[in-house]
Amino acid sequence: MVGEHQTPPTPKVFEVWYRYAEGSIGPITEQLDHVLQEGSEVTVELLTQLHEQFCSTQDDANDRVSYALGKELLSLQKLILAQLSAGQTFSSSINTANSVIDTESQMSPAEIARGIEQLLVSNQTMQSQLNEMGSRLRQSQGQVDSLRKDLIDSHKSMLTDPLTGAGNRRFFDNLLSRLAAERQEDSNVFLMLIDLDDFKGINDQFGHAAGDQVLRFVSAETVKLRPEISLARYGGDEFALFMDSCSTEEATDFADQVRRFFSSNSLRLARSKESLGRISLSIGVARLRPDDCADSWFERADGLLYRAKESGRNCVMVERSID
Repeated sequence: MVGEHQTPPTPKVFEVWYRYAEGSIGPITEQLDHVLQEGSEVTVELLTQLHEQFCSTQDDANDRVSYALGKELLSLQKLILAQLSAGQTFSSSINTANSVIDTESQMSPAEIARGIEQLLVSNQTMQSQLNEMGSRLRQSQGQVDSLRKDLIDSHKSMLTDPLTGAGNRRFFDNLLSRLAAERQEDSNVFLMLIDLDDFKGINDQFGHAAGDQVLRFVSAETVKLRPEISLARYGGDEFALFMDSCSTEEATDFADQVRRFFSSNSLRLARSKESLGRISLSIGVARLRPDDCADSWFERADGLLYRAKESGRNCVMVERSID
């Protein structure tokens, strides 16, 4: 595969092709199968993205951050236990001092002085321990906050497509499964599968850099039209959009708004100003049914997308009945 597609056998590229050949990671197999069936070029950029999304590098980074966070929390636990021990010692000294005071008439001045001295020493130890704990807690809070941010950033990067900034295939799969699992009788969640018509022609005529610009543009402008949506790039030129809507009509109107926005705007390359013409989209829209699982919901939307492309492209196909 490396030789056939003229991709350099770097470790990341080799691992993706290896996983594809053995068929061990479903999303890698699906995405590469789609690209190959479409006759599109398998680029190093695509293989690198697949590696970042589905191979072990990112999980290793998460493990390292999680380990550091766990280590810091263990250190805090030890500090708290040490403080509890110091508190118990101080409590014992207080009890001893009370005993001295209660039996003051029977104690010699030297014994009273020793009891008070012991109390003062315990108090000084306790105060020193509190000061150390306060300083350590402030340091640890900063460290935990930093590690928490690293962990959040790491998880976010795992779910983000680096080219477009939309969710990646992992994000899509997770959200699809979660929404299907949480479905309700009155659910009004719609899945829209969006495919760029003749995207291969853009890559062939203007190059892959131009194609990348188009993908970024489609992602950014779609979100601008309705910021509350969840958008994912689940394939090369395929996007998935999740939308909460009060009705099928509203979802249909928005899908057609997306289609009309791109088909009515002529694009130019940012640097060369070369005209790319208009982009047309085919869109399939399926509502989440009460009896749906992730696969059945996706399959209906995918079937509607196929019908949209078969009907001449640049159109929206919506599931009208949920019986």
